[in-house]
Amino acid sequence: MAVRHSFEVANGSCDDDGHPRRTGTLWSCVAHIITAVIGSGVLSLAWSTSQLGWIAGPVTLLCFAIVTYVSAFLLSDCYRCPDSITGTRNYSYMDAVRVNLGRKHTWFCGLLQYLSMYGTGIAYVITTATCMRAIQRSNCYHKEGHQAPCAYGVTFYMLLFGLIQIVMSQIPDFHNMEWLSVVAAIMSFTYSFIGFSLGFAKVVENGKIMGSITGVPASSLANKIWLVFQALGDIAFAYPYSIIVIEIQDTLKSPPPENKTMKRASMVAIFVITFFYLCCGCFGYAAFGNDTPGNLLTGFGFYEPYWLIDFANACIVLHLVGGYQIYSQPVFAFVEGWFAKKFPNSGFVHNFYTFKLPLLPGFQLNLLRLCFRTAYVVSTTGIAMLFPYFNSVLGLLGAVTFWPLAIFFPVEICCCTDVLYLLFIGFSLGVAKFIENGKIMGSIIGVPASSLANKLWLVFQALGDIAFAYPYSNIVLETQDTLKSPPPENKTMKRASMIAIFVTTFFYLRCGCFGYAAFGNDTPGNLLTGFGFYEPYWLIDFANACIVLHLVGGYQIFSQPIFAFAEGWFATKSPNSGFVHNFYTFKLPLLPGFQLNLLRLCFRTAYVILTTGIAMLFPYFDSVLGLLGALNFWPLTIYFPVEMYFVQKNIGAWTRKWIVLWTFSFVCYLVTAVGFIGSLEGLIKCQTELRHYCNSK
Repeated sequence: MAVRHSFEVANGSCDDDGHPRRTGTLWSCVAHIITAVIGSGVLSLAWSTSQLGWIAGPVTLLCFAIVTYVSAFLLSDCYRCPDSITGTRNYSYMDAVRVNLGRKHTWFCGLLQYLSMYGTGIAYVITTATCMRAIQRSNCYHKEGHQAPCAYGVTFYMLLFGLIQIVMSQIPDFHNMEWLSVVAAIMSFTYSFIGFSLGFAKVVENGKIMGSITGVPASSLANKIWLVFQALGDIAFAYPYSIIVIEIQDTLKSPPPENKTMKRASMVAIFVITFFYLCCGCFGYAAFGNDTPGNLLTGFGFYEPYWLIDFANACIVLHLVGGYQIYSQPVFAFVEGWFAKKFPNSGFVHNFYTFKLPLLPGFQLNLLRLCFRTAYVVSTTGIAMLFPYFNSVLGLLGAVTFWPLAIFFPVEICCCTDVLYLLFIGFSLGVAKFIENGKIMGSIIGVPASSLANKLWLVFQALGDIAFAYPYSNIVLETQDTLKSPPPENKTMKRASMIAIFVTTFFYLRCGCFGYAAFGNDTPGNLLTGFGFYEPYWLIDFANACIVLHLVGGYQIFSQPIFAFAEGWFATKSPNSGFVHNFYTFKLPLLPGFQLNLLRLCFRTAYVILTTGIAMLFPYFDSVLGLLGALNFWPLTIYFPVEMYFVQKNIGAWTRKWIVLWTFSFVCYLVTAVGFIGSLEGLIKCQTELRHYCNSK
């Protein structure tokens, strides 16, 4: 076992800031974005579409895609300041806010960003457990019949996912996650396509398009309002990209300029994402109409082919493994950076210990990283166990954070100086259900509710779910920080954002629309786990397995920023602590050596435990998604990017551009507010009145 101190650059190969040379490209950036954006939110889009109806549902998805791209475009120019090509790098969203907007905004932004990332980790724990349970239920329905009880808990699966994330959280940072993002992105395409295909098949089977113009009817106007609000939160959660734009851009090599690469990547990614979102959301609603499940693959609108549903859910799990890390790494980096500054002489913070296990490559372990990241995972898991309400949590997170982080801060910053394989399963199941129905399910106004109030609540929750489906802003800058330069990182990031959001939206539309077309008013909250599909059970199992694999990576995508923040904080506070800085090298038989840091081990383990525990407490798929989407959409996707844009470009008050961007920000704020209200109402209802119903979604 060898001990070394943190940060040693091999062979003197480093960038202009002294950091190891970045190797990120347009396509690695697109992979990060798609992994970050297409997550657990995609399968709730059919339910969100069902609450909003045939006109408002697809239009809302497109609007969120456009807003997300604008946010990413603004943030891409904030990676370097004061000049967007030659200026000093900002390694994270918070750095950009601090440089452009000052300390007060930094605290507000940091609170929202890391709360959003933490909440995303909790949502990923819930989703993974739901998908793994869906595989078990799918096999049960196939063997025992569709009327069999097939009731299973999710606690064991949450704990299992938490254990996996404790191990995955020892990945040092974003720069070492390219392979995980690629796997997670492939998984996301696979399960989204399965959800879309099942919805399409259901529509064909129905022989008509289910659903209506106004969506699912509610028992009262109040309930309809709550559902609409929650739907807005869910949609906001489906576009969480802005909170990690800068972190992603920081991975890009230069030249070409990072901002140009980032803009291209954002264009590609958002186009693809929106395509899939529309497909999943619209075909899910067309398939089930008013019965659209909260999760297209776990709500069991589909029972067969069970193997395909299993496969899709497995893909979701694999995706979420990476997705969790995408949103956790910025947190890890922040905390560990803080400790490094506070404790510059701490061995606990700075020492890395090299371990070599037989048959495995050596690895390095840092005690601070081990402890903090473990604690982080433990906490997200614990909270997920307490609040396992998928749609409500997603809607709340999406609504609360979307406007400030995706709109306000990017616009404000930019005003001051010059600056497909996995998605196939969800889509295929929707298509198959559409064909089976022989008609397009759903209606122009969506699933009816018992009253206008109930309808509004469901629409609001659906908005939160859609917001959750676009969480990209949280990690834009962290992703951009992985890009090599030249070309400029902001150019690469913009290209990657364009590609990734295009791809994401393409899949979102397919999954949402075909899911609704297949099930109409019976669209499940989760397309693969809500059991709108029972057969082919093997396909549903495969899709859920894909979801699980995706979530393994997705969990890391959103956890790594938290790990980085926490471990950085400890490194700063305890510069001489061996617990923080020492890495121990271990070598296991048949494996490469690995390094273990005690802080990383402890913190990341605690983090996973906490997220798992919370997920076990609140395992409500639709409610959690809507709440998460509502919580982070406006502040992280809108407010902070807009504010930074004002600063970056020296845009004065009451100028034409200032008025346009502020109007844009205010409208997104209103959407976020209603999404948060609807998702919170849904979460409270799940916790107090309808716990059994919410757990079954």
